[in-house]
Amino acid sequence: MYLCSFHFAEEGIVQKRLITSAEGTVLGVSEYKKPRLKPGTIPTVFENRVDVEDQNKIENCLSTPTKITMPSIFYTGPRTSVEVLDSQKVSIQHPDDLEISSLASPLYDHVFELLYLNNTSVKLPLGWNRSTSINKPEIVVYFQLLSKESNGVVSSVILPVFGKTVIVDYRGKVQCNYLGKNLSVQLLLPSYDFKLDLTIEILTLIISQFHNKDICEGVDVKDTNLKFKSETVYTDATYKWRHKNCSIILSEHNKKICNSCNSVNQLFSNKKYRRKFKPLKRISLKVTPSKKENLGLLRKRIYSKQRTNKTLGKKIVQLEAIIEDYKNKLANINEESILQKISSHTHKLLVHEILAASKCKNACGNRYSDNWIMLCLLLHIKSPSGYSFLRNNNIMPLPCVRTVRNYLSTINTSCGFDDNFFELFKKRLKSKNIMQRHGLIVFDEISVRENLAVKSHSLSYAGLVDFGKEDETCTELPKATTLDDLANHGLVLLFQPLADNYSQPIAVFASRGPVKGLTLVKLLIKATILLEKAGALIHGFISDSALTNRKVWSELGISGKLNNCNSHIEHFNDPKRKFFAFSDTSHLIKNVRNRIYNKHEL
Repeated sequence: MYLCSFHFAEEGIVQKRLITSAEGTVLGVSEYKKPRLKPGTIPTVFENRVDVEDQNKIENCLSTPTKITMPSIFYTGPRTSVEVLDSQKVSIQHPDDLEISSLASPLYDHVFELLYLNNTSVKLPLGWNRSTSINKPEIVVYFQLLSKESNGVVSSVILPVFGKTVIVDYRGKVQCNYLGKNLSVQLLLPSYDFKLDLTIEILTLIISQFHNKDICEGVDVKDTNLKFKSETVYTDATYKWRHKNCSIILSEHNKKICNSCNSVNQLFSNKKYRRKFKPLKRISLKVTPSKKENLGLLRKRIYSKQRTNKTLGKKIVQLEAIIEDYKNKLANINEESILQKISSHTHKLLVHEILAASKCKNACGNRYSDNWIMLCLLLHIKSPSGYSFLRNNNIMPLPCVRTVRNYLSTINTSCGFDDNFFELFKKRLKSKNIMQRHGLIVFDEISVRENLAVKSHSLSYAGLVDFGKEDETCTELPKATTLDDLANHGLVLLFQPLADNYSQPIAVFASRGPVKGLTLVKLLIKATILLEKAGALIHGFISDSALTNRKVWSELGISGKLNNCNSHIEHFNDPKRKFFAFSDTSHLIKNVRNRIYNKHEL
């Protein structure tokens, strides 16, 4: 039951208590979580004697709960604050308070407070002691004291060392360790659950179990000459040698050391035996004890380096023998046996050129096959920088760039349709399937700079208007009659397959000004016929919306008007097929944008 504090005089309510030691010295002041009444205190405030101001205070007390908190030293978990309510109202105790009241003494609000302030709350086995920290965070320590030994003899200055230790922190968590090495509480008490709150009975049982457990004694090495440094062995606080995986707690009662430390003991025994019956063959140096350890480490490093060098020397001999064996095998292998193991024609060509270049003492005397020259021309056209990188680093036997340019200069680069090109393109299309042969013709014009040059190998002019040779399909093509007819526009025709990822130029033309629509129609018809003969299936053409290109549409009878829309005509090569006209998508979007921007309507 909670009572309103305004019904009692302030002298009858106990808010704080003094924390004193066994001698009576005041150690500190702690506030009660719940205020208490002094013995014999009774209510002294009556209704008829309450002033108006006091009446307001009582009403505020009934409406607003008053919070009384506990010091953080003895209270860490979340708790519901104490509510001082009307004296006629009864409140049920908080579940946390019920649990704590069942664990701690009625005079204490928390188990750790009881352990921290009461020396006799836990019954300790013989040889155990208790101590508390003098600073924060607060802990209670139960421990056994050991004396530190050196070389098996108690040193002149005896120092205490914590042996078995059980630590309880302010949160109620338990930690166990031996000589500074932490141990799991579940090794001592398998049924212990960290999630449950600590009780006096559980803590007493943990200390009792820890007291009864047998501890690994470690390895006592008295001879300093046998000691050494290792990553798996260390010395504890009592100068005993232990293995890194020492279990500390022995599972069997008839043993004194664990299995890991037993291997360390066997190591020292073997070392002692070797020193006794197999003395060192090296000359011992008289050095001071402080330098003796450094000398031993230096000898170990030298010995380790010698072993490493010996191992590497053997490996070098083995590798040299393997290299010599492969040299003999390569000397006995001929070119035909190598080429028989290669399936790819391109790889065979590359290996053949590599072997041929290896037989030449001077790189200037290399002779290349026609197929290799063709691959080199294509590689140089595709990436001149990549070609230079492969040649300068001797990755592939490539001819010099000047040789490549000489070959390129011999290629006929005249304008118009080249019959030799279409013969080669026909062979290329034969290697494609039927779906990869379907495609469209793409043509576009670009502006070029006027320039007049002379071809020395053909004694002709370059840079004039040139549409190639006329035939039955293409007649009355523009021609250059004087040297003033310099070309300033270039027309390019491409073959774009529908089911493949390449574009192949098929013809170029030089003109003065944009090519007229009627001339474009003639060139388009001839390009379609030549590609059909080469094996391609042409379904139409793609162009932008330039004025001359719209003239091509009108000449072919193609219209994009809403009232008279026609997107195809009869095919030039097959009457059963249709020949479609397409406009470039990017130019269509640009035209729509310009129309909306300028006219504000479509």
